[in-house]
Parts: sequence; C-alpha cells; structure tokens
Amino acid sequence: MAGQVDLVVNVFERTYRDVLTLGWWPHLTNSIGYPFTKRVALINNTDDPADAARLADQLVAADEIDEWHYVADHVDAALATVGLSLRDLEPLAHFSDCALVALALPAGSPFMAYWDADVTLDQPCDWITPSLAMMASEATVIVANPSWDDAEAVAEASHTVGDFVVGYGFSDTTFLCERARVLALPWRGPMAPASYRYPLAHVAAIFEQRLDSAMRRTRLQRATYLPARTSHHGTVGTQYPHAGFTSRV
Repeated sequence: MAGQVDLVVNVFERTYRDVLTLGWWPHLTNSIGYPFTKRVALINNTDDPADAARLADQLVAADEIDEWHYVADHVDAALATVGLSLRDLEPLAHFSDCALVALALPAGSPFMAYWDADVTLDQPCDWITPSLAMMASEATVIVANPSWDDAEAVAEASHTVGDFVVGYGFSDTTFLCERARVLALPWRGPMAPASYRYPLAHVAAIFEQRLDSAMRRTRLQRATYLPARTSHHGTVGTQYPHAGFTSRV
C-alpha cells in the first residue's frame, strides 16, 4: 500500500511558528521513514492567518510540504460529510474541526496519518507499514497508532497480535486510518458510556470522544504498535490560546 497515505499536521496559534519552519517536516518524516503521498499542513485558530500562510508557502516552495489548507475553508463540507453541524462541536469546536477536515479533505489519499504537532517519536520507527498490514488483515481494526505508554496500552487491550495490542479506545494525538471507513461511522447519536471518560466530556462531545464512541458502538478497535513509542510535549487545552486555564481544560 505504499504511496497511499497522507501525513496531516494541524497547527494553531501556539504551534504554527515551530511547525511551519524549515526542517520541522523533514525531521518528522525521516523519523517515521514512510514514503507519504502528500504532506499536508492545516492552519486553524491563529491570530494572523496570513502569517501562517506565508510560512506554509515557503515550505511548499522548499518541497517540505505538498499543500496546506485553512481549516475554516473546509469545515462546513467536513461536517456535512459526517452529518454534524458546527453547533454540535461548540463550545470547543477547535478540538474537533481540524481532525474532521483532515479526514474529509478533497483529493486526499485513501489513508491518513494524523500527527499532533506536540508529539515526537522516541526513536525513528516506521510504524505505518506494519499498521497498514494489520488493518488489512484484521477486519475489526479501524485505526492504528504508536504506543504512548506500553503498560497502559497493554492494560487497555483485549488481545495481542504480533507486535500489536488490540482493544477499544482512541486518541487523536497520532493515528492512522482509512478515511472513507472512518467517515462512514455513526458520528451522531448517543455516546457510549465508556466514552465519557475523556476530560472534556462534561463540556462538549469532541472529535476524540465521538470517534471512540462510534468505534465502540460498531465494535471496532484500535491496534497499538508497541515497537514505536511517542512522547507528548505540549500543554493540554491550548487550542484556545487566549482562554483562561479553567476554560482550556
């Protein structure tokens, strides 16, 4: 399946100056070691969208990314694809709109690797190739991701398949999926009780919770590739950089 996966990274006010700088994308793609079809930057919730666009254009010119998009330009179409409205995402729309747009981008490759700007691989590792093979061989696996914590991943899993542990659960920090299959899930409807464990569930049903719930309701699972491990370096809740701390979390 080589050549069928896009790498998508969303940037916002706190992260865009770092991510949209020369060298950041080659470092990420070299650490993964997979030949992505397209490297795509999404620009979302910035104080100066024109400045972010200027930096993104420089990366396109340098062949470090292939394209970039404003999330705002595609969010209505993405919401329509999954049968949601912007009201369904409020008051935390920016925790969901970027990932929905990433899934529904026009002319996207069949598979997408979504990568949080604050995440790094602890060691270089091509987790994409074995994950594609895993999803092709296991019909119940709809997403795959590197390990964030081996002990926690094993504890949450129901069984092991080779280097993977498989079970219910979802995180939007880093994941691989087949776009059409995920978009076809039931995004609207009652939340699975277990999905209320997410920290923001009392405020809004964000992308992470909605996808986790849809997977549980359709008995679909994720596969965590234990040989690849990630670290998260950012501050939770800063998609809204001007909000107070209690609003952000």
